[in-house]
Amino acid sequence: MYSDTDTNGVRKESQLTNADKGWRNAAQISSGEFTGKKTADLVIRWNDGDTTVFPGVDTAGYHGRTRIRPVDSAWKNGQVLTAGAFAANIRPNDILIRWNDGNVSYYPGVDAEGTHGEVQLVG
Repeated sequence: MYSDTDTNGVRKESQLTNADKGWRNAAQISSGEFTGKKTADLVIRWNDGDTTVFPGVDTAGYHGRTRIRPVDSAWKNGQVLTAGAFAANIRPNDILIRWNDGNVSYYPGVDAEGTHGEVQLVG
């Protein structure tokens, strides 16, 4: 993780965990505020469709994990995932996914309990 980036560039790297072969299966990484604690949470979509939130990531590492999509979910067909505040809220806990068939889906209000409905935007 590179924290406190500014106009002077990337200055400090913090290793969040030791390298292990499991991390090779991380397909996409993004951040948002999914746990409601006003801290940055990491969301990772794994190659097998499993999607996990790591709450409260900081320079000390990550502090637990919560699965929001199961292994073998349709999310294994995702190509691009990003998080942000896309609805009429200020909390960046919405996810957009572009699927491998070109469709785009929106998941509003993602939290530690999971996803709460899909809105198909393109397709």
